[in-house]
Formats: sequence, C-alpha cells, structure tokens
Amino acid sequence: MLIDFRVKNFRSIQGEQVFSLEADGGRSELPQVLRRPKGLAAKARLLPCAAVFGPNASGKTNLVKAMRAMDEMVLRSFATSDEEGSPIHSLVPFLLDEKSAKEPVELEMTFVSDGTRYRYGFAVQEKKVVREALHAWPKGKEALVFERVAEEGSTEPTLKLGSNIEGGEERARSVAEQTHAQSLFVSTGQKLNHPAVAPVFNWFLRKFRLLDHTRQLPPDYSVRSFLKDDAARAWTNTVMRWADLGIAEMSVTERDKELEPSARQSVAMRLFSQHSIAGLHESSCGDRVKFDWADESHGTQRIFGLVGPLRDVLKNGLTLVVDELSSGLHHWMVRNLVQLFQDPATNPHNAQLIFTSHDPLLLDLTLLRRDQLVFVKKDSAGASQFYALADVEGGPRKDAGQLHKHYLSGAFDAIPHLGDLGELTRALGSE
Repeated sequence: MLIDFRVKNFRSIQGEQVFSLEADGGRSELPQVLRRPKGLAAKARLLPCAAVFGPNASGKTNLVKAMRAMDEMVLRSFATSDEEGSPIHSLVPFLLDEKSAKEPVELEMTFVSDGTRYRYGFAVQEKKVVREALHAWPKGKEALVFERVAEEGSTEPTLKLGSNIEGGEERARSVAEQTHAQSLFVSTGQKLNHPAVAPVFNWFLRKFRLLDHTRQLPPDYSVRSFLKDDAARAWTNTVMRWADLGIAEMSVTERDKELEPSARQSVAMRLFSQHSIAGLHESSCGDRVKFDWADESHGTQRIFGLVGPLRDVLKNGLTLVVDELSSGLHHWMVRNLVQLFQDPATNPHNAQLIFTSHDPLLLDLTLLRRDQLVFVKKDSAGASQFYALADVEGGPRKDAGQLHKHYLSGAFDAIPHLGDLGELTRALGSE
C-alpha cells in the first residue's frame, strides 16, 4: 500500500508537497475503512481511498503526472537513457521562478510491500540523476540500502551502501558503474538482476497502476482480462449489467486474419484491431442484439476500459491512480466505485484508489473521511498547494451536511476565482 508521495519542484509544484495516505490519528470518522498492512508501524493506519479536488489548472493532473514520471523512470530509464524518448525529459521543474527552474526535481514514495516498508526517491537536475536513495524497514527499524549522490564538480557519483546489502557490495558497485547519468540505479540494477532493487522495481511494475480517464481508455486491458478465463468474463458482464447500460452481455472475438493491423500500430491498437468488441442488448422479444462498439456511448466505452484494471486492482491489492475518474461517468456510479474500495468486504486485499475529480457531490462525510478529501489551489506565485480537509482550520463539524455547498461557497478555497462575466459580454459586443 502507498503511504505517501512527496514531490518538489515539478511543473506547477514548487515547494515540497506531501500527498499522504496515512490516516489522521485525530479523526474517528468511518473507522472501519482504515487498514493496517503487515510492516506498518503499530499505531499507523492507511487509507484505501483519496479524492483530489480543485479548479482547472490548479495542479491536480500534475500530481498524477509526477507519479507517472516516477513510474516511467523506474521502469524505463535504463532502456531509454540518453535518448529523446527517455522519461527523464518529462521531469520539468517549476518555471515561474528563476531559481527553481535551475534546481532539481525531487520525487519520493513510501510504501509497504510484502510486509516491509520502503522509502525510495531520486532527484533530477538538468536531465541528470543527481540523487537516488532507498531505505527499508526489514525488522521495523530504518536501514539504508543504497544512496547515490552526484556532487557538484565530480565526474562520478558517490555510492554509499548499507551493511550486508543483498547481492553484495562488489556487485552493487558494478551496477553503479554501468548506470547512465540519465538512468536510475534501480532501473539498471533490475536489468542486471541485482536482488537489492527488486522490491522497488516490482512495486512499480506489479502493484502500481495509473490511468488517464480524461482520454478514451484503451480497451486492451479489459480485452485481455475478458479472454483470460471464465471468472474474468463473468466479472465483466456483471459490471456492465450493474452499470445499467442496457448491455446484457459483452462479446469479444478475434477478427479475420486478413484484417490484422500493421506493425506500426501501438500494442493497444493492434490488440483492439485484432478483436471485435460488442455489447449484446436484449430486444423486446428476448433476443440478443449486437451493437457495434463505435455506436456505444463514450460512458459505456469508458466503463469497459475500467473493468479489467478494476478487477486486477481489487483482486491483487494494488494501488490505482486515475485522473478525472468522474469524466463521462454519473455521480452514483463513481460513488459506488469508491464504496468498493472503502468496504473491507469488497476490498479484502487492501487495494487503494486515488483519483482527481470535479464532482462536488463526492464531498460527503458519509462516503469519505476528512483526511481522504484533498484540495489543490495555487498561491500568489502560481505554485500548487495540497491540503486535506482535515487540515482546514475551522473546518466543518463532524455531522456537517451538504458539504459540497460549503466547498462551492469557497469555505475551503480550491475553487476558481473567475473574472467579471461582463468582460466576456463586452468582448463579444466589440467584434
């Protein structure tokens, strides 16, 4: 489970911002949703959900982009180092301040995986990795695994290793020597089969998922899931019927061989064009009528795109991050998806859902706790600031109703401060 994510000097984020999934110990709301996975401190509890709200261009998506940039650096920086497509080029600093524009972008994630807590982070400056460190709590006490620091003026980064590092010191130093300036030690170490970096690499590869719901979700994940086994097909059909889309059953079949796509297409497009996707609707006489997938609504297509990842995440206890979860989906559908993660009965493996949204009706203390409701606003310098409702001074009472009205009235800030509508009227009249 994710404990927290720290980001500094990335796009609209200037000073360090901490996005925490650790429960506020002073809050007693919805205590049944709190989780304590093995490896967490005795009194600590984690949240299965967090919702992020704020006006357009406040920095919500940049939080997701920062997580994606970290994910890409861990998984791909070795393979694409020193290339134009390297993920290091996505690490753009805060550009509205001359000093910040020259300082490092810093990303750090703390998580619990397989009963052990880890803290891993790195810093990138001028398209080079200048710091990288991994700490672990294998027996409840913090221990250094490795730390690499590129000192100013030095040609080679200094490498500090923890005592008894798995795989041995000599092997770790060999990995460091083969790590490109634009690559991470963790990424290089995984390619060279170094055991000490495996927990971090596998966390990002197997336990962390990101979806951009602002775009049309590619159906490839759900196609693979549907074709995998009977249980996955039953899940898909159950969700599509539950969503009240008029679909009784989904159909996914292989297309004719002569319609196979060209080699230039992406893996997702190749998979989609190799398969025919359709929803089977029930007619008035009880027959199943197949609708072409292009004729289905965007909302229906988005839901199908979510079906596969959702099953994977809930079944395997993964952490899922979705930008604009509410896009194209009705409030009640999103609310029920959140409840899936909140309820230990439907989420027994401690899966997590982190999402951004513009739906104020989700600001409901019967659905989410105050420490699960996060707001984003920009300060006078144009930098994003993150804060939970639990941290708002003079916040609403525990039994406060109509919380969305408090938010829309500006009680918690994090709303757009629009100009005078008369300016638009005058602008139209001047044409």
